[in-house]
Amino acid sequence: MAVYFRKFADSLGDGGGGNLEKGEYSAANSREGNLIKGGLSAGSSREGNLIKGGLSAANSREEETGKTEKTEKRIQGSEKHKREHRAGLELLKESLFREFSGEFSCTEEEFCLENELEKEELGKPFLKNYPQIHFNISHGKDMVVCGVGTSPLGVDVEAIRPVKRSMSRRVLTPGERIFLEESEKNSGENGWYRDFFRLWTLKESYVKAVGKGLSVDFTTLEFILPEWEKKSENSDIRRLFPGKKEKQKQEYFLMEEVLCCRLGEEKLNFPWRFFQTILDREYVVSCCLLR
Repeated sequence: MAVYFRKFADSLGDGGGGNLEKGEYSAANSREGNLIKGGLSAGSSREGNLIKGGLSAANSREEETGKTEKTEKRIQGSEKHKREHRAGLELLKESLFREFSGEFSCTEEEFCLENELEKEELGKPFLKNYPQIHFNISHGKDMVVCGVGTSPLGVDVEAIRPVKRSMSRRVLTPGERIFLEESEKNSGENGWYRDFFRLWTLKESYVKAVGKGLSVDFTTLEFILPEWEKKSENSDIRRLFPGKKEKQKQEYFLMEEVLCCRLGEEKLNFPWRFFQTILDREYVVSCCLLR
């Protein structure tokens, strides 16, 4: 098995979501400024009911502007998701030909990935003519990650960021929540967010590996994480299945195995292994694979 990653902006060459956010903010401010300016002008030149009518008209225009901005945000979000999806497919295609070039009877340029992709009943994608090859893709906030191998696997990437604390009660076990409390004592609020996503991505990688979607109860899966600050540079961190292109070391990243101690009543008797790393101190990447 091999796991590859790439910055989303690097793959697309357009700066990702940054330009969209900047353009959206400028357009919103421009429209709001014109409305406010127009409302004040109307108000200063009319009296009584005319003033009231002018304010009503301004309020109506503001409401319409708000609806327009929400629509634009949805469209921009949809476009960003499409670009992320396309970047993931590009990385998948490259990964397949790096690791399994001998399996294909055509060149990478000739291979049409879109014609090969099918989905299982619960939505997990697979290659219809190459069932012996397994893969999984994840993307988020300008990063795409792809795992390929000869057995079922799942990968997940998340940017470390603030989230609602209430989420932890829905997806973490009591023991994991206690671990987050200790993380906050040792590393502050950022430590809580970091370790929340360490746990979240491990669970997501399992869900994606087994292909069960939302039917999996996250609280039946518990992980024992090492304290991040206490991990030594000489600890048992190794390259995760670097594949055939070991000379291109920048294409691979180091992952540490994480112990999963409970899955319902199966305890340790289930056939999955978990690995994890943090990229650029900003992204948590987790991987689940069949033993």
